[in-house]
Amino acid sequence: MTDGILKPGRALLSVYDKTGIVDFAKSLHEFGVELLSSGGTAKVIADEGIPVIEIGDYTGAVEMFSGRVKTLQPKIHGGILARRPVDNSPWEFPDDTAEMKKYNIPPIDLVCTNLYPFRETIAKSGVTLQNALEKIDIGGPAMVRAAAKNFPSVCIVTSPDQYRIVIDVLKKSGGIPLSMREDFARTAFHLTAMYDSAIARYFRCRIPDDPNTEKCTEKLFPKVLPLGLYKIMETRYGENPHQKGAYYRIDGESADFITDSEILQGKEISYNNLLDIDSVVKICREFPGKICAAVVKHQNPTGVAISDNAEDAYRKARSVDELAAFGNVTGISGIVDEACAKAIKEAFVEVVVALDFTHEAREILKKKKNLRLVKTNLLLPMDMSGRLEGKALAHGVLIQEVDTKLWDDENFKVVSKRQPTEIEMKAMELAWRVVKHVRSNATVLANSEQTVGTGPSQTSRIATFEIAIGKAGENAVGAVAATDGFCFADSVEVSHAAGVTAIIEPGGSMADNDTIAKADELGLALVMTGMRHFKH
Repeated sequence: MTDGILKPGRALLSVYDKTGIVDFAKSLHEFGVELLSSGGTAKVIADEGIPVIEIGDYTGAVEMFSGRVKTLQPKIHGGILARRPVDNSPWEFPDDTAEMKKYNIPPIDLVCTNLYPFRETIAKSGVTLQNALEKIDIGGPAMVRAAAKNFPSVCIVTSPDQYRIVIDVLKKSGGIPLSMREDFARTAFHLTAMYDSAIARYFRCRIPDDPNTEKCTEKLFPKVLPLGLYKIMETRYGENPHQKGAYYRIDGESADFITDSEILQGKEISYNNLLDIDSVVKICREFPGKICAAVVKHQNPTGVAISDNAEDAYRKARSVDELAAFGNVTGISGIVDEACAKAIKEAFVEVVVALDFTHEAREILKKKKNLRLVKTNLLLPMDMSGRLEGKALAHGVLIQEVDTKLWDDENFKVVSKRQPTEIEMKAMELAWRVVKHVRSNATVLANSEQTVGTGPSQTSRIATFEIAIGKAGENAVGAVAATDGFCFADSVEVSHAAGVTAIIEPGGSMADNDTIAKADELGLALVMTGMRHFKH
């Protein structure tokens, strides 16, 4: 080695994913590298006429236990882990060369391996514990970690994407530079960390969902929660231009609206766009069976509507607060057709997320070059059982179950003398489903087809009513109100004065009797759900 350049003399190739391995082996052989390999990899290479030495022949030990033990041998790991001198290295290490000669352990300078497909196996329906256990790689991670630990003397290659990089640098400089070996080592440790994270998650999910056992708590909130996060994209900046930002996906999660979507047009999706897209997707999925349109700003819905067609739903949702909707993110759980596209084109919208867009719609919307169109499945069921969500703090993370419930059936009750009409009940359910997604304290006014006013993110509970009523204007007459916090008598008075006819709230306050009395006095229907939905 000269100036940190590694000229490999011997390479060990043992891969599950054999994509590109023959060409890689052929190129290494042409550079004079001796090839060691095992099992199926050795056969694939040998079948192409490339000289390769079987691991068993090299170590003098046979594969055991159906291949479970083949590379876990001193001659293999000694050849990988032994420290060799590096000229002009910034670090000083002991020299194991003499000991290598003593035990007749030749150096292995390059290790190419990838791991058994554990994630892919457990993702299949009907997978058994035995299936899963057999796809937990032992020898692979051991070699990866050994080679990565000894990157000053060894190059670890863990992905077919790296094959061409290695061959190109060998052609250019005759060896592999130290900086590249360190980069590859970093990638290798990321690989094994994510692999172990997936295994830990699998065993956590195997804990029975029995709330009467201590293990159930360990399943939900384990003492250690390894989260594998994959970077999907870097954003242009964070919440503000002076901040950097990126979006990561949790390993093992499915039905993700970003990675499972298609960006059809427009400039890059921003950090703030992603926050609002998350909101519109969650809101739209509250209303299966109908086309739902949600118009969102700063993660708060300015308007939500349901209908049998996309244009009607969108126009109703936008009309709730045209001024606040300027520069919004819109979600539509249906196909955007020509009529809907024309309606969208009338206003300034930053992002439209929809089930799909017709050809005619795309032709209309492509004229707005900065408008992002995102095609994704907003009709996926809200099956979030067992899933967690969190918020990052300065020095940690708060974790909780995803809020999947609507109300407590056992404690849901009409507490007023007047029973709500069927239409009022439909309106209250719509308002209640939306208020779940509005920042606390929050109030939503709605009819049976759309919201008509929203009062979000207030420290004063009555201020939320006043803002929502102000936004609704004359549309408050005959509407219902939903609030995520306690509703007191003063809020009932303000609602009645505006023409609101029914209120749905959590209940449970010491002042509930006063609230009920005021509703009865003014003739409002009052429903208490027995469940609140704060969203801070």
